[in-house]
Amino acid sequence: MKVILNQKETELSDGMSIADLMKEQKMSRAMVKVNDVRIRPADYEATIVCDGDKVVLRRVVAGG
Repeated sequence: MKVILNQKETELSDGMSIADLMKEQKMSRAMVKVNDVRIRPADYEATIVCDGDKVVLRRVVAGG
């Protein structure tokens, strides 16, 4: 399936969850939006990416 991932057309496997996508992108923590709706970390496993979705993954960086 094709999605827009961080403003770039990307091919993903069907039935991929946000958690799967984050593993594929080698991200452990991120701010996630799907179609401009923010996804909570508790929902990453249950949220399945669909064909045509617009997904934004932004790394979460702690500073100090």
